[in-house]
Amino acid sequence: MTQPAPPGSYILRDLNEVGLPDHVSWFPQTLGWKIVGVVALIILAYCLYKYTRRWWQNRYRLEAIKVTESLSLDDPKFEYKLFVIIKRVLGHLNEKHQALYGDDFIKVVNEFPVKQPLTLEPILGQSWVSSLTSQKACLVNSDKEKLKLFCLNWLEFHQNKEIQ
Repeated sequence: MTQPAPPGSYILRDLNEVGLPDHVSWFPQTLGWKIVGVVALIILAYCLYKYTRRWWQNRYRLEAIKVTESLSLDDPKFEYKLFVIIKRVLGHLNEKHQALYGDDFIKVVNEFPVKQPLTLEPILGQSWVSSLTSQKACLVNSDKEKLKLFCLNWLEFHQNKEIQ
């Protein structure tokens, strides 16, 4: 094998070979960018913590909405199942609400802080409570639909604050 020789032409003999430039690092060299990176990482970790904490505290809400949406209006125990769902949510928010029934239950549901104005019609509330104890006082499908819609909205928009 032959060794490469520099060009023999008199025009090219004084040219020098150009070397490769040094590798450019993706990691910043200055201290300021390192500080900005650490601060950005801390802010990202804090936001992730807040999001996870909010999700963890509101997971009961999503579960209750999912169960409520799956209820069929034709179910003979529709009113009772809906009552149990709302009562369990109230009990989760405050243990003293677990013993509520009747007018006290409707009053607490209506007075609970919500993000949007939302109240249960008094006649519908009374019909709901009476349908829990009497087979004769069943709700019609239009009332069941209104009640289900109210409960879904209440589950979505109630706040996790204690009643003042």
